[in-house]
Amino acid sequence: MADTLQEDGRAVAQHDRRVPAAVDQGGVSQRSVSRIDDQRAKVIRPVVEPDNCVGRGGRFVWQCPARKNRGTAGGGGSDLDATALVNRIKLRIPFDISPPKAGGGAFGMRTSDGIISISDILALYVANRANSILADCAQKTICEIGGGSGTLACYLARTCAESIMIADLPIVSIIQGYYLLKSVGLKSVNLSGESVAPEHKIRLIPYWELDDIPDKSVSLFINTDSMPEIDNDISEHYMGLIKEKGSNAFLSINQETQTDNHEIVQDMVEKAGGFSRVYRFPHWMLRGYVEELYKIADTTPVNRLDRRWWKIRTLD
Repeated sequence: MADTLQEDGRAVAQHDRRVPAAVDQGGVSQRSVSRIDDQRAKVIRPVVEPDNCVGRGGRFVWQCPARKNRGTAGGGGSDLDATALVNRIKLRIPFDISPPKAGGGAFGMRTSDGIISISDILALYVANRANSILADCAQKTICEIGGGSGTLACYLARTCAESIMIADLPIVSIIQGYYLLKSVGLKSVNLSGESVAPEHKIRLIPYWELDDIPDKSVSLFINTDSMPEIDNDISEHYMGLIKEKGSNAFLSINQETQTDNHEIVQDMVEKAGGFSRVYRFPHWMLRGYVEELYKIADTTPVNRLDRRWWKIRTLD
């Protein structure tokens, strides 16, 4: 795709309509992913202009780096009323989408609710998916394997989920603890080593404690942007834990470059056994990534999941 992208950029609509690399035998071509970093320097990127944003009611300006002019006057970009866009999205998502209190200095869209960064947008997408998946589940518990900064868990806490657990490296859990304590509240977050209380909606644990949680106690396992980077023997162990501790489904959004002989999630699932695929398609928001949902064995029939959750064609 990068080869066909002109140096002077394209209109936003034209760029967004470009189709990701074809999924061949369940894998996105390595060539399409390896060129992503190159094309990021060429494609249209967001530019926040604080002075103008205030004067124009919180507008968001898109700029093509190859063009000097900004906004509609120069013909190099287009103005987007971010607040109006966010208000429209609010009508579609059944939980609060205002950005978390933690952080600061984030680069993104200035809205009446605050600055919404790309991390917020990606997390909102996944949280909305999770909310739909859990809608018909009697048990509404989530475990995120690898939680990043804690942004997704923050938004998951606003969904119908009753409890959220993050299993990660201890050093990363420190960042998550700070982020979530500021964003969700001191009484809602349980740090590793603390006594668990009923008001704790989010629990942070070191990854090895996943082995000790009760079987079939997690309704939905989520992993985004990490499983293929983990050593194969460790990822295989995670897949076994998901199958053993999960009672309903596994949601994955990961890249498929297969660098350093790392496996893709689809192959991990097939090797582990005990899963039935509900859907699989190129992720709408990240080129080179695939979103896939799997039903864990001995749970709701797949045909019901297809009918009730998403009426969407799966990729074979």
